[in-house]
Amino acid sequence: MEIKNQTDSEDRAKRRNPGKYSEVQYLDNRIAGINKQCSLGRARSRKGYPGWMALFSTVWLFFGSCMSAPDRKPLETVEKLDVVKYLGTWQELYRIPNSFQNGDDPCLDTTATYRRRKDGKILVLNRCERSSGTDEATGLAHVVEGSENSKLKVNFTGIWLLRALGIGDGNYFVIGLGPVEDRQYQWALVGEPSRKYGWILARKKLPSQTLDEIFRIAEDAGYSREQFQAFRRD
Repeated sequence: MEIKNQTDSEDRAKRRNPGKYSEVQYLDNRIAGINKQCSLGRARSRKGYPGWMALFSTVWLFFGSCMSAPDRKPLETVEKLDVVKYLGTWQELYRIPNSFQNGDDPCLDTTATYRRRKDGKILVLNRCERSSGTDEATGLAHVVEGSENSKLKVNFTGIWLLRALGIGDGNYFVIGLGPVEDRQYQWALVGEPSRKYGWILARKKLPSQTLDEIFRIAEDAGYSREQFQAFRRD
């Protein structure tokens, strides 16, 4: 396939000349290639398997903003988030099972990588392992004005016009943040107003005491600890 040849050649070039391609350029190129191949944001892994995570992410992002129950109290976020300290790669430790990451062939060992573009928007690259191979979903995020960077809108549609119109934007609320080490936040609790989706992200494994603290924050925000499950092989 054309997209596979393109990305494979870029990977080889990046390995030969690591200084030639920045990570932002690499993710930009992946987005361009994926958009050519799929009008609905259906990404493919390096092994060529269908990227269902991207497809169902789009469905969630399109409808997720409308699913918040009217009697729910507003979901409070952290007071302020430093975007620079949030960038980089995160490991998913726990999540609330959802249609785009679970199903018959669930995502395991999911990672999320965030890189800021020159225009201030954030490139998102989600990866996971399924029995069928590596799955990827590539999207674009922007900060909600007036939220002190604690609320973002994430879009996986892969179509410029839909992104410009905000169609497919999904809520990404940071409701808990860990300490800063090596100029990076060490853990994050992410949710959205319906409380049907949630993720616990970290740079590395966390001690049980820290996990208990995160679950307490989740419970205070209207989640239950039982909603979250681990999908890792280690």
